[in-house]
Amino acid sequence: MDDIELAKEYIKNSSPKSKVYVGCDSRNTKSNTLYVTAIVVHLEGNRGAKVFAFADSVPRIRSMRQRLDQEVFYALEKAIEIKDVVGDRKMEIHLDYHPSDKHKSNRSVETSIGAVIGSQFDYALKPHAHAASSAADYLGRNNVQFKSPRH
Repeated sequence: MDDIELAKEYIKNSSPKSKVYVGCDSRNTKSNTLYVTAIVVHLEGNRGAKVFAFADSVPRIRSMRQRLDQEVFYALEKAIEIKDVVGDRKMEIHLDYHPSDKHKSNRSVETSIGAVIGSQFDYALKPHAHAASSAADYLGRNNVQFKSPRH
């Protein structure tokens, strides 16, 4: 069973009160951009969480907007893959954007929100986007070893 199937099985067997959050974060290395997508299953909404992580590495992307757009793509990709087992559980796509226009990441937030809504998902922005800004960020920054990264 691959990692996405493990996540789907876990969600399917979790309480209907559990919540599912999907977020992605990225970081540049010398020659690549590493994307880490996290599926966070928040048990019954208040009893801890299980995190499933997926890594993708592509040639280095210098444009912040392009990196952020790709983060949204990866999060939506995983959300679509698990949608059939989420059922009536609350599910959100967590976007790694600051809502304040003082931050550079705010420049393409409306486009990304439109993509998420158009895909029929709810969304959250920082500081409420913990699947992206905490879980995926932590996994990417701490060089967590992934079982099956796509290169």
